[in-house]
Amino acid sequence: MQDDELAYAGVRGQLAAMEAGTTTSRALAELSLRRIEALDRQVNAFRVVFAEQALAEADAADAARRAGHRKPLLGLPVAVKDDTDIAGVPTAMGTGSQLPLPTADAPIVARLREAGAVIVGKTNLPELALWGITASSWHGITRNPWDPERTTGGSSGGSAAAVAAGMVALATGSDGLGSLRIPAAACGLATLKPTRGLIPQDHLGWNGMSEVGLLSRDVGDLRLGLEVVAGLEPAGPEPLRLGWTLRAPVPTRLDPEVRRALEATLRAARSMQHRTAKVTVGYGQLSGAAGLIRTWFTGAADDRARLVDPKLVEPRTARLTGFGRRTRRLLPWAMREGDRLRERIDRLWQEVDVLVLPATATLPPRADAMEGRGLARTMITNARWGPFTGTFNASGHPAVVIPAVRTPAGLPVGVQLVGPYGSDRRLLALAATLEEALAASGGVPMLG
Repeated sequence: MQDDELAYAGVRGQLAAMEAGTTTSRALAELSLRRIEALDRQVNAFRVVFAEQALAEADAADAARRAGHRKPLLGLPVAVKDDTDIAGVPTAMGTGSQLPLPTADAPIVARLREAGAVIVGKTNLPELALWGITASSWHGITRNPWDPERTTGGSSGGSAAAVAAGMVALATGSDGLGSLRIPAAACGLATLKPTRGLIPQDHLGWNGMSEVGLLSRDVGDLRLGLEVVAGLEPAGPEPLRLGWTLRAPVPTRLDPEVRRALEATLRAARSMQHRTAKVTVGYGQLSGAAGLIRTWFTGAADDRARLVDPKLVEPRTARLTGFGRRTRRLLPWAMREGDRLRERIDRLWQEVDVLVLPATATLPPRADAMEGRGLARTMITNARWGPFTGTFNASGHPAVVIPAVRTPAGLPVGVQLVGPYGSDRRLLALAATLEEALAASGGVPMLG
């Protein structure tokens, strides 16, 4: 393979090339580092790169392969979002400070290491993972490889940019209001926000609303990664009842391309003998307020308090976390409202097996859309861009995002699939077949 072809070969392609002896982990790590050096001045995916350590880990992986050892991800370069601990490496959380220096890897990092992955660096996020646009005054603006004038989404935007640009084939992320799914939609990638608690975490982020997961180039790569970090074995496809909606929890203006993505997905589903029907989702009038109290307010306040120097945050973050301290007394009510939201959504599964809805309401905003903005305008920008995802953090249901169509300008547009608790394998099986059908009908190609 030529360098570009190898960079965009994805998890399975890179692993197959190593197994076939046409490349090595050392060569892949060097390729990853070259691409970061060449592209990251513009894209700004990484906060820190571990060049020497990555090359040493790659050499060890090659030696293990020569000795006959086999692990699921042996020698594969990966990236880790900078809200996730790596032993001995500062976790900046997108701020000017950092958490206390970790002495152990986070569980998802430990599982990637055990599977033989080579960690090349930590990726950028907005402050405290708060926003659907990845930018901060401390670490700069992360730009979308499909269109550098637009955002990658957030808060796992650095990880999404790294995968989309072929810097790595797999990266970790987290999702408290859509922080895996929004970047996946913006960058033409696949991801799963897992059922609550499926992937272990040291720290229960945002009062149980935040989950960790992976970003990859397609569902096949995602399923392989999730076998490692979540123990999810692949399931086969089955005929399903799909309910769909274009309604968000708040009044929302949809871009026509978002509608087209949903329509294309439903056509693909019907072509595979799935049944589709429009449904009403019981969002409830108070679920949005409850989610804000659990995440943007008290969850953010808790995260800021964990920093070594809590003063080193942007003014809008300081203001928001102040609200968090003042609304903490409402947290028990907010948690109960999350339980009621789950019960309302669970009633939907009496009618359908999977809910299909947009991943975002619009195309990606400008990468600098939050530049110089205060708290209120930043929150409005986020609400207009990503109103479809946070509900399922509050309820805990699993949700997959896959690319569905591309705009005339070539931008990817994603669609979201949501299912009952524990239906992660079924969602992935459906996503894999839909992704294949959408690509065959002229959906989103991969960069490269």
